[in-house]
Amino acid sequence: MELGFAAEAPSILIVDDDHDCRGALRELLEGKGFAVAEAANGQDALDYFMARDREPAVIILDVVMPVISGWELVAIIKSYYRLCRIPILVVSGADSPLALNHRAVNGYMRKPCDGEALLRAVGALIEEHSGIQEKVEEVS
Repeated sequence: MELGFAAEAPSILIVDDDHDCRGALRELLEGKGFAVAEAANGQDALDYFMARDREPAVIILDVVMPVISGWELVAIIKSYYRLCRIPILVVSGADSPLALNHRAVNGYMRKPCDGEALLRAVGALIEEHSGIQEKVEEVS
């Protein structure tokens, strides 16, 4: 598991058991200026969250993984106040009609996905999430 973000770059956590897929996503995202951390399964992602105070701007999540699956991780993330607002983009090779209707995730892309489409989706989620964060901070 590779962890850590640059302080100023928007951060992305990739959770996928496929090392090659994580590497390709990392290369694409870092090439556009994002800071990237990786987790090989849901348990690694939970370990990451528990060891850090700073949450990623977006989670890119596969759903079929060993140890803790993507759907199990979504349920856990959404049960923690500190984590529940992080946008989740499911990127999976599994046909997942559930993802299309699942309110706990913010988007679904089927592997292999188009890099430009993925970058647009991540950018939109970051923009949308930052607007929500500003509203939450105003109310607090």
